Amino acid sequence: MSHQLLRNLLEAALNKDLSQNEWRVFAALLYKTLGYGKQVDSPHWNQLAQLTHIRKDRVQPAVLSVLEKGIFEALELKRYRQTYKIPDVFFAGEVQSRFFAPNIPKNAKTTRAVVAKTHSPGTNRKTIP
Repeated sequence: MSHQLLRNLLEAALNKDLSQNEWRVFAALLYKTLGYGKQVDSPHWNQLAQLTHIRKDRVQPAVLSVLEKGIFEALELKRYRQTYKIPDVFFAGEVQSRFFAPNIPKNAKTTRAVVAKTHSPGTNRKTIP
C-alpha cells in the first residue's frame, strides 16, 4: 500500500507548479512522515529550515503554499505548534494509523559465495602431557 501512497503523493506534487523551496518543503515533509512510516508529524520551523537548507523566513511561506496546494494538511493540536498530515485522499482505499515505508525488494541471492568451514568453532588448544 505504501508504494501506491508514494506514487500518489509524487504525482500530486508533479501536477502542481511547485517552486524550488516548495519542492524542498514537500521532500522534507515526505521524509518526516512517509520516511518513518507515519501519516502525521510535527517538525519545528528550525528543523524544516535545517532539512531544506532554506532560510527560516522563507520556510513558512513555502509550507503554506504546499498546504494550499493540498499535498499536505495542517492539523491544529494544542501540544504542537505546527503538525502536518498526509491527506486521506492519497491513500488507496483504507487509511491506516501506521504503515510501512517503501523499501527496495531484496532477492535471496548472496553477494559472495559462502565457503564451507574446515574447522570446528572455538579455540584449538594443545594439551601438555
